[in-house]
Amino acid sequence: MNPEWLADYAQRVSGRTPVPIRITVTYSPWTDTVVLNAIRVPEMHRDMGHGEWALSELCRLADENGVRLALSPTGEWGANKAKLTAWYKRHGFRENRGACRDHEIRETMIREAL
Repeated sequence: MNPEWLADYAQRVSGRTPVPIRITVTYSPWTDTVVLNAIRVPEMHRDMGHGEWALSELCRLADENGVRLALSPTGEWGANKAKLTAWYKRHGFRENRGACRDHEIRETMIREAL
């Protein structure tokens, strides 16, 4: 896996819209996983599709590169954790718990590459 596409992704997201979307992603070569640490859209710009586009693009690129994604939704920065969890599930993430838990991943949600 060549993680260079992550830098390209971050540049595209920041250049696509005048809205200052903040995305923080890291790549773990040990688990071949991209971790979405944060996706922040200013409150006054939420529910306008900016975060939707950024997450859809990340999922598309992860699929193209055969890499799984992981994240842990939180209520930080004024977000609603239940709403975020449902949003991530609509993008193909599943909860990382129970019989399907991947013990190599500490994040609470995973999305396998399609």
